[in-house]
Amino acid sequence: MIKKLFFISLLFFVSSIFSNTNLKVDPRYQHIYFSIKNETNHLLAITVVFTDGTWEKPVSLNVPTPLKPNHTYQNTLTSVQHEDDFESFASFQAAEMGNARENYVIFAENGSSQTQSVSEDIFDGLGKIFVGSVTNHCKNTTKKGETDCAITIKDG
Repeated sequence: MIKKLFFISLLFFVSSIFSNTNLKVDPRYQHIYFSIKNETNHLLAITVVFTDGTWEKPVSLNVPTPLKPNHTYQNTLTSVQHEDDFESFASFQAAEMGNARENYVIFAENGSSQTQSVSEDIFDGLGKIFVGSVTNHCKNTTKKGETDCAITIKDG
């Protein structure tokens, strides 16, 4: 009986080590590359409202970052491991400087290695940039194999 218990314990221990060392995750779910392009004629305030993950370039939550016309904001979000799932989430607001209550768009990215999905959607907004903005829904991949989430802010 003691031998059986020893072998069962040993088998469990070896299998747990094997499963943890062989956890390979597609880079598409580990790193999400963001680009926010301003194709309007006015200065935008880009605000990261909430995030679950770690940014390559430092980000302050709820602090607007100016984005000039014809410029692009770029950053990469590294997913957080929650048990056997790599997850990422980021929500943003892009608003016209000086007219933020009347011309804005709210969008977010959500990713999970377990469900093998990464998506970016526009959720709310008001004014011309809400009507004109488009996203690639994170369907592209960078040369490094990362998910490429792009949104273009335009007047509609």
